[in-house]
Amino acid sequence: MEKGTTTHITLLRHGRPEGEACLRGKTDFAITEQGLAQMHQAVKDLQNLSGVVSSPLSRCSDFAKEFSTLNDLSFAIEPDWQEMDFGDWDGQEIKTLWQSNPQQMEQFWREPWQNAPLNGETVDDFDARIADVWQRLLVEYEGQSVLVVTHGGVMKQLLRQLTQMNKDNHYLNIFNLSYAATITVSVYQDSEGGQWPRIHSITSQNT
Repeated sequence: MEKGTTTHITLLRHGRPEGEACLRGKTDFAITEQGLAQMHQAVKDLQNLSGVVSSPLSRCSDFAKEFSTLNDLSFAIEPDWQEMDFGDWDGQEIKTLWQSNPQQMEQFWREPWQNAPLNGETVDDFDARIADVWQRLLVEYEGQSVLVVTHGGVMKQLLRQLTQMNKDNHYLNIFNLSYAATITVSVYQDSEGGQWPRIHSITSQNT
């Protein structure tokens, strides 16, 4: 009987970037020196990697490029690992948004699946994007080990899918992912195309 393969994925949230208490989304906030140090600390024990894949935003890609060069690993930018697009709200301070758009913000916070940010990405579209890029990753790195450098919102969305949680807002509060948090996942793919994911760890740093 033909055996399957196991793919190992470590997902790393970016470290502390510039800007505080805002919806960073697609806005390209720079990573801080503290943030880079947090990320290096988070993955210092990783071994046997085949490659590094990163969101295009510099708070992820600056580290990913540096890490891949230091460890002589392949490096790729994948736009679909980017954070959710918050549209007109993107990059703005949350306090300011609550003052200028209280009703819309209240609706989005209470029922994000039913209420998209103004001119932004719907949660359904975001969820589908993450599901698609995850499947493409499993094809490209089948049977290998890969580091994915991405964002907190992306990682929570993937956790929702892997744990088969309902489409509501609860998972956003259940999963607490600090800067430079990591999630390690293995996916066994059997000879008939079935996938059997297993979450091994969710690790947050003291920030």
